[in-house]
Amino acid sequence: MDKKQGEEYLNKAKDAYDKYQDSQNNENKDEKGGLADKAKDAFNKLSGDNK
Repeated sequence: MDKKQGEEYLNKAKDAYDKYQDSQNNENKDEKGGLADKAKDAFNKLSGDNK
């Protein structure tokens, strides 16, 4: 993975986490699981952790 791809994954993880936080703050639980999973997946890809 090159640096550009790493930054792309990191930005996606940040966006998903921000949306997750917003949904928590608004007590809108509909997207909680999906966004948390997206953030986790993006972080795992960035860190190279494929557990």
